[in-house]
Amino acid sequence: MTMVVNVCKRSGSLLWLSCLIHLKRCSGSGSTEKGRASMGKNYVLAGMVGVSDYETVAFTLKSAQHRTDYLGAQPLTNLPKVDREIFLLSMANTAKELNHDKFVACFYHYMFREGFEERLKSEKAKKCWAQLAEDYKTMPHGEGEQFYTEDATGLRGFFIRYFFYVMLGTDTEDPEIMKDLVAMMRGDTPIAMCYLWPFAVPNLMGSTIKKVDDRIFNSSSLAKFVEGEEKFANMTKLELTRLTTCIMRLAAITGTLQLAKSVTGGLTMPPFEDMDKTNVAAEWDKLDLADEQALQNFCLEVARLHPPVSSVHHIATEAFSATIQGRVVDFPAGTKILVPTNLAMTDVDTWGVDAFKFNPSRPALQEKNMVFANVGKQGTRVCPGQYLAMDTCVEILRVLGKVRREGK
Repeated sequence: MTMVVNVCKRSGSLLWLSCLIHLKRCSGSGSTEKGRASMGKNYVLAGMVGVSDYETVAFTLKSAQHRTDYLGAQPLTNLPKVDREIFLLSMANTAKELNHDKFVACFYHYMFREGFEERLKSEKAKKCWAQLAEDYKTMPHGEGEQFYTEDATGLRGFFIRYFFYVMLGTDTEDPEIMKDLVAMMRGDTPIAMCYLWPFAVPNLMGSTIKKVDDRIFNSSSLAKFVEGEEKFANMTKLELTRLTTCIMRLAAITGTLQLAKSVTGGLTMPPFEDMDKTNVAAEWDKLDLADEQALQNFCLEVARLHPPVSSVHHIATEAFSATIQGRVVDFPAGTKILVPTNLAMTDVDTWGVDAFKFNPSRPALQEKNMVFANVGKQGTRVCPGQYLAMDTCVEILRVLGKVRREGK
């Protein structure tokens, strides 16, 4: 399914459910690949104009963008706010609108500066890694099995404990704290109930979100928060707290967990051009676990074919034209433009005729990847947690790779 069907005559919950099912089908790599194959590099999808040429996507990612309340093609609601807009994905980052970059700087300052490196090397962090290895040994860990499906243990439990500790200094050994965190960070349903339109409209998870807000507000990373700093656009502690809660649910836990599942064989590749026949776990077993570069490239190649975030978006600030199925179509200013990084990362004009083949030794993989809304080391809206996400997935390959080899 690639073209939007007319569902406007439907009403109530049927319309909401229809919209979500449609977006789910359209957001998968397999369906968007089929859309490109049948329609070309430009297409219309979920009420948006998709432009998937690698060079065009790269230019967009390296340029300032106007945004709205969308995550790729998925509309969002119930987003964090105090007295002004603070949700990064919705904010413009143009020369006239500087708050986006200053808010990112504030987030980065308090999450990844003072105490962060020490926490990464701490005994508590080592206990998180030891528990992850033990869970892998004792839990079934095939696709869809316990290691990948449990909320408070296994892979998801590790990310909740580890990320909240190393980023925020939260005492995730406290069972009451973990209970609050898991209630919001568990499974797939809470993310919809928290932030995805239309399920989040009633705000049924409001009290759950508030409990995580409180844990973050009182974390050690924010204990020395300084109010009124112009370099951070006077971002307040409450604003950073609410923003961080949303980031942890939408991106830090959800996105990195999907990447970690993919690189350890916990998710099958998309069913397109035989990508789903790739045995990622078998390829993992061949890696030199001491080769940092090889482990990074392995993660990037898996993510190239099955990225944790398949697309971003922006809003056209002026009228434009696009060639769709051989016909030039005009679109007005204000049109939502889908930027499908998943399609750009399998564009045969850029990646070659083997674009759909798994090859972690692929030339220029690091320079051309778009896994974190980046273009190699460039980009105006790159994920602020990209290095933590990549370093963690690399270490997961190393730690669990040793477990796999000890068991053989």
